[in-house]
Amino acid sequence: MNKGGRTAKLLELTLFVTFLSLTTSGLLAQEAKTFDDAKTVSVRTGKPVLLEFNRDDCEYCQEAKKDQQSVPAIKAALDKVVHISLSVLQGEGTQLSETYKVGIYYPVFVLMNAEGKVISRWTGYTGADRFIASFNQAMADRTTVDERIARFRKAPTVADAFFLAEYFTQTQEYLTAREYVRELQLLQGQGLDLSFRYFSVTAEAVWNSLLPFDSLVIAADAVLAKKSSNTANLGMLAQMMGNVARRTGHTNRLEKYLMAGMEATANRKDKDGIDLHRDLLADYALHVFRDSAEAISVRKQSMGDGWEKDPARYFQFGEWCLRRNINLGEAEYYVRLATKQATGDKFRASHLRLLAEICYARGNTSEAVRLANESLALDPTAVWFEKKLDDWRAGR
Repeated sequence: MNKGGRTAKLLELTLFVTFLSLTTSGLLAQEAKTFDDAKTVSVRTGKPVLLEFNRDDCEYCQEAKKDQQSVPAIKAALDKVVHISLSVLQGEGTQLSETYKVGIYYPVFVLMNAEGKVISRWTGYTGADRFIASFNQAMADRTTVDERIARFRKAPTVADAFFLAEYFTQTQEYLTAREYVRELQLLQGQGLDLSFRYFSVTAEAVWNSLLPFDSLVIAADAVLAKKSSNTANLGMLAQMMGNVARRTGHTNRLEKYLMAGMEATANRKDKDGIDLHRDLLADYALHVFRDSAEAISVRKQSMGDGWEKDPARYFQFGEWCLRRNINLGEAEYYVRLATKQATGDKFRASHLRLLAEICYARGNTSEAVRLANESLALDPTAVWFEKKLDDWRAGR
């Protein structure tokens, strides 16, 4: 072959390699658009898969998306994985969100191997630094959850018990999480009091009808038995007990927990502490003295002067009344007033949902259904509310 022929052949080969390179790169970029393709790329590259579950109406999801495109540290982190972003409201994202027990808070990040076996997960986005910290922690140990469980059964460790307790809490498998908290306490011994953590996961289990209320009473009493190490938690314990007791119909068993919470928050000077103390005072009047008028009076006083002219505060008042099933006439009045002043589709839809619930609680089902339909027309992403609407229509 002459020199000119060799040059032409070399040029042809170079162009072919360049074309092949560009084509392959394009295919790899496309391959990560579905979960199966992401696993295929994972096998080929050795990188783990990072599933990101999100919703279009989630402000934290949008912030995460923006930072993924603009923050160098996040872009560098995502280069280490096969990243696929999925909406929980459409396509395979809906099915996979159920498979991986995503829940209702977003975004959710699930790190897994090429077989789809979970390594780790974390929820929420509050900035690049926290994302990188969570990402690096997950990437540091590629042991899958299944492998951790098997390892723990053979040789229990504090690290694995802690990881598994947190993991199963996030996946809302509260009975399993509860057992790992118990195991963690046994491994830690008396040096660390985990009674409040055990109470918290028990409260989730009772709230979701996985355990009877008596289980929560036992867990709460264990916290009270160690008051000295749980002072900072007693206000929250009392509030959680109240929420679960109202849901399960056991408000007649709240007295000692509300009292402990009130005593623990009586001298707090921060706004959250003051608000919590006042809420507990109102609940004590309602559930112990059975004096709804006094409870309402305490609640109104806690909202400060001029609350009747502040849509945000009288919306909160209406919600407070609904959750306690008292003063619903006045609650409806104020929430209707707040709804009239609400602007923006999603914001107005949230007001309409609350108003619909109040109307239903007052026995006005037709109005509740009308308002629910109006809210869903403004915010069709509130799919959880459709189930409630279906129940109302069916008379359940």
